[in-house]
Amino acid sequence: MPPAKRRRGNGPAEPPDLKELIETNISNSTQEIKKTVNNLEKQVGNVSKTILEKIEKIESRMDQQNSSEKSPEKTFVVKETFKDVLTMREGDYCDGKCHEHFGQNWNLGIKRSDDYLLAYLALKKKPNADKIYVETSQEISISVENRDRISKTVENRFPSGDVLLYRLLTWKDMEQRYVRDGSINLEVRVKVNKMEGPIRSEFHQFDVSNEKFSNVILNVDSHKFYVLKELLSMHSSYFDKLFTGGFQESGKAEVILKEVDPQDFQVFLELIYGYPAVYDCTVEGILLLNDIYDTKIVRERCIAFLMEDSDMTAIKKLQLASRYQIDGLAKKTISEIKVAEEYRNLVAEGKDDFSPEILKALLDKALTFKIL
Repeated sequence: MPPAKRRRGNGPAEPPDLKELIETNISNSTQEIKKTVNNLEKQVGNVSKTILEKIEKIESRMDQQNSSEKSPEKTFVVKETFKDVLTMREGDYCDGKCHEHFGQNWNLGIKRSDDYLLAYLALKKKPNADKIYVETSQEISISVENRDRISKTVENRFPSGDVLLYRLLTWKDMEQRYVRDGSINLEVRVKVNKMEGPIRSEFHQFDVSNEKFSNVILNVDSHKFYVLKELLSMHSSYFDKLFTGGFQESGKAEVILKEVDPQDFQVFLELIYGYPAVYDCTVEGILLLNDIYDTKIVRERCIAFLMEDSDMTAIKKLQLASRYQIDGLAKKTISEIKVAEEYRNLVAEGKDDFSPEILKALLDKALTFKIL
């Protein structure tokens, strides 16, 4: 409450003393501040409690994940912008560019059929290569600037060289809602559940012909690998614990390894046995497997190949560097970007797949082109 006005006898009221007025205002403001601070303390306390609860939940979830057996899931994302779609006629196809994932070439495509937009993910058959079959889970979606998303989830099994088409939405609906400047944006998230094909062994056979040089059988998706426990234990902390850690498998003559691609495991073993089995078509599967088996020599050979001999694109190298924390590869790849146009294309296509550290390095690189 402001101080009362004083009167001089029967004269008019005088304004209150300035000092008294200031002190009163300060007192009132202080009370308001205290109330605000108290409210903020309560709010901060609630927020802190919520954050702590979330942290505890995350830590609990991480403990559960760490205590459970890791699974080397093969997952990837393909994004594509299809231009001039309004010129497509009934029966027309439009193929996107090829993307290499886990040693195979994939591409996203669309078709106009019966006034519907059909979408598909194709697995390209490599020249002179055996046909393989893949089992996948796919989520194909269309959106406008990551909004108004429509998606379709499918599970399928198909051979390399073939495609399976899926209705996404009507052509009219696509025209009205999703076309921007004559283009549409599609995305497919893929989980490869299984790849079926003959095991290629370029350097060494681990089948029954290797039995006399082995003391354990590793059963990977019904493919039997005859190997030495001691050699695997020497290089891999996973197999060291498996064979010498007192687990039930330690004394078994045959051990089953679940959710492992037998072709990747063949190449993984060849590397442990000293063979130069790393190529562009094998390195991604090996790195994924080594995330589980923790083998230093395998990681070092993969990194050396990627740094010196790989013909992979810059975007693919940076994706692998992000996923498997290969700092040297990221630094070298970014340093080799010499043209601004290459930089723009790389960032536009791969920015969602890069780690924060790599995105920061790319931002620093942008300054050298003066394109910000």
